[in-house]
Amino acid sequence: METFVYKERNPLNPIAFFLSILILFGIFWLYLNLRPVLADPESYVFLANLRAITEEGAFFSWEEPLPVLLVFFWKTIFGMNYLTSFQSIAALLFSVNLHLILLLFRKGEWKFNHHFLVYISAFLPYSHEFPILFFHELVGLTFILLIFHTFRMETILDLFLFPALLLVAFFTDLRMFLLGFTVFTVWSCLRSMSSNKARTTVFYKRKNIPFIILVTYLLSLFVLLVVFSILDFFGTSSFFELLSHSVSISLYLAPAFLTLLIGNILLGTEKELNTRTFTGILVAGILVAVYFNYSKYDETIDDLLESKKEDFIRSQSLLAGTNSIYSDPITAHYIYFATKLKHKFYEVLTREANSYLYLDDIWQADIVDIAKRFPARKKDRRSELIQLGDRSILLNKSLQDKIVSDKTSTSYKTKLEENLGHFSTLYLYQDYIIWQQSFLGYSNLQR
Repeated sequence: METFVYKERNPLNPIAFFLSILILFGIFWLYLNLRPVLADPESYVFLANLRAITEEGAFFSWEEPLPVLLVFFWKTIFGMNYLTSFQSIAALLFSVNLHLILLLFRKGEWKFNHHFLVYISAFLPYSHEFPILFFHELVGLTFILLIFHTFRMETILDLFLFPALLLVAFFTDLRMFLLGFTVFTVWSCLRSMSSNKARTTVFYKRKNIPFIILVTYLLSLFVLLVVFSILDFFGTSSFFELLSHSVSISLYLAPAFLTLLIGNILLGTEKELNTRTFTGILVAGILVAVYFNYSKYDETIDDLLESKKEDFIRSQSLLAGTNSIYSDPITAHYIYFATKLKHKFYEVLTREANSYLYLDDIWQADIVDIAKRFPARKKDRRSELIQLGDRSILLNKSLQDKIVSDKTSTSYKTKLEENLGHFSTLYLYQDYIIWQQSFLGYSNLQR
C-alpha cells in the first residue's frame, strides 16, 4: 500500500517577497517615465492639487487630502519634481498591491514563476492605467488589503491595528472604502461560516455569528445607500454614481486580479508551468503587453491643453484687470499645474456678473455673428467678449445669458451649452472633502 506523506507547506520568504516588490516598482516606474505625457488628462487633477499644496499651502480643488499629502511628503523627502514623485509612488503602491493580492491566494512559498505572474499582471490592458487614473483608490486599496492580511483579533495589537487601518481607509477614499470593505466583510463572513460548519458544538449550530454580522452589515449598507440617494450625497443619482464608480474600478483591476487568481491555481496544479520555459513565455507576454500598450498610447493627448495654455500666456496683457475666469475642470487643473493661473470650474450658472467663461472651438464667423446678433456699445464690446486665440474666447456673464436665452439655434450656442454641462456642481460629498481639508488646516483655492 502506498503511503502519502503530507509535508507542511514551506513559508513565504519575506526577503524574496520584498525584493520582488522593489523589482516591479523599478520596472513599472521606468515604464511610466518612458511616456512623455500622462495617458489621461484627468490625471492633472491630482498634479494641480500637489502643486497647490507645495507652493501655496492649499488645495486647488476638492480632492481627498490624505493621498495628496502622501505624495507631498514623498516629494519633500526625495526632492523629486511633481510628475516624477507622482509616478514613482504610484508605481510603488501598485507593486505592493499586486503582491498583496497574490498573497491572498498563496500564503506559502512562492515559486519563481509566481513573481513573474505578478509582473505580467501589472502591464495588462486597463490594469496598467489604474495607478495613475485612480491614485486615490490605489492608496485606499492598499489599506483595504492590509486589513485583509492583518485581521486576526487574536492579540492586543490586533484590537488597535484593525480600527486604525479602517479609519485611514475610510478617510483616504470613501467610495473605495465602501467597495473594498464590503468585499472584505462578505469574504470574511463567508470564510468564517464555512469553517464553522465543521464545529460540532450546539452554540455554533444555533448561533451563526458570521451570518448575523453579514446580514447586519448588508442591511446597514442598504440603508446608507438609500440615505445617500435621498440626500444626493455623491450627485443627482448617488446610487448610480457610486455603482458606476465601483464598476470602473473593477474594470481596471479585473485583468490583473483574474490573472493572479487563475495563474496561481494553474501554477499549483500544472507542473509544466513551473519551468524556465514558461518563465520565458511570461517574459514574452510582458513584452507583448508593453508593446500593445505603447501602440495604443496617444502622444498628442495634451496638444489641445497645451494650445489653451499658450492662448492664456499670450493674452495676459488682455486679461489684466479681469475678474474670475471659469473653464471646464480638466482645463482649469491643467492651466493651474502648467502656469499657476487660477480658473474656477464650479457653480458656473451662479457666478458673479463681471466674470468670464472660457469657450474654445469657436470660429471667427461665430464671433462676427455674436457681434451682430447681440450688439453692444463700443466701450462695452471688449468687456463682453475677449478673443484669446484663433478659436477661443472669453464670454462675460451677461453675454452668456443672452446667448443661452436666445431662441435661435446656432453652433456657438450649442457649444456653449455643452461646455456649461462640463462644469462641476457642489454636492455633499464635495462639502465632506472640503471639511477634511479644513480639518487638516488647509484652505481651498476654489472657494
